Amino acid sequence: MSEQTEKTLREYAPLILRTFHNEYGRSGAYPIFHLTQNAEATAFVAGGNTSNWQEGMRSVGVALYHSVRGVSEHTDPSYAINPYPPLEGTLGEIINELVDDRVSIDTLDRLLAGLQRPQPSITLIPTNLPSNGPLVIIVPDPPKPSAIEEQARHYESLRTLFGANFCGIDGVTRAFTLNDGTTLASYPDAYRVSILKALWDKCQEPDVAKFLSHIKEGKVSASGWLLILRIPFLKRAGKDIPLTMKALQEHVAPDMIAHSQGKLFCSAADSNCWYTNNEVFYDTESIPSCHWQFVTKACVEGTKGKKHGQQTTVLNKCAKTVGFDPTLVRRRRPVEIPYDHAIMLREHNVRLLEGEWDCTDTMRASDGLFVSVGYGDAYGLDVSRLSAGGSGGGQGACLSR
Repeated sequence: MSEQTEKTLREYAPLILRTFHNEYGRSGAYPIFHLTQNAEATAFVAGGNTSNWQEGMRSVGVALYHSVRGVSEHTDPSYAINPYPPLEGTLGEIINELVDDRVSIDTLDRLLAGLQRPQPSITLIPTNLPSNGPLVIIVPDPPKPSAIEEQARHYESLRTLFGANFCGIDGVTRAFTLNDGTTLASYPDAYRVSILKALWDKCQEPDVAKFLSHIKEGKVSASGWLLILRIPFLKRAGKDIPLTMKALQEHVAPDMIAHSQGKLFCSAADSNCWYTNNEVFYDTESIPSCHWQFVTKACVEGTKGKKHGQQTTVLNKCAKTVGFDPTLVRRRRPVEIPYDHAIMLREHNVRLLEGEWDCTDTMRASDGLFVSVGYGDAYGLDVSRLSAGGSGGGQGACLSR
């Protein structure tokens, strides 16, 4: 018996019992059931009848036992002589009593009352056999899940796998919901469906699938990675606001202060702050579309204190180790760093990059220096600059895929 057939029969067993009981329980002529399978159907078939209620019910028990264990006196003659090894659970208790000829109508009524009726229905096909028309109870194959249902289950499985490091639809929504109830990130049903599909599609990519298999096999720890949904806009007063560092500072940072979560940027409110008047702060190309990313929660080991090119070499080596294609990984964009920081802080009270900097690939147009963001303590994230040949003790790099 296939695993799927066994699962289906197990789910339908209480309904099969009820059907037998309701149709024949007090009629005086009881069908003798057995389990049959062919290329078209799996069925409990009434192959004859008896005036003995106990015998009829035992045949049901034998068929149900076979559906759960995959063996019975139908397939192993020794089971007709030796006691059936007992099954566990409420349904198992019923089946045990049926095959042991110990169940009465009143007992069955009591036991069935403790079973929850399954939602799907079964097909009852009366046959032309004599004596009360013995019954064929067809157990249909369960419907195949739709693509949307499959993608939703996939989403939930990854939520379980990454735990508090999974920042999905609900987490992003909560993180960007303000104290007055205003939601800066909302998703109509159609948009939610596209988000689930985007995650599904990403995880079908060969290197991502390999990375996830390493996590499931225990070769890579999920605790060191974020799986995060990135959105291109904040929504306020019916308008889409491109998600930039400036937008986070204007719309999210004040609410962080109100929630005693500290500043988002340590010096953004200062009149002489260099980056608030720089293209980095206003960059509208940083998150071009809604997508998912896997990101290390901290700088990759071996990147701190290295030059930019040396860091890239370490990142590529790390990518190979965890299963990613090095040609498909990159560093975070500047805006993605405070985005991730704000979500983890507001959703899980976790601060990222405390005591270290994440150096990006983004160069300032004015001087050609790389932008780095970090030191995410209660005073807020800071924004710094680093030359290609420069290095610093806390200047490292996170890996993003």
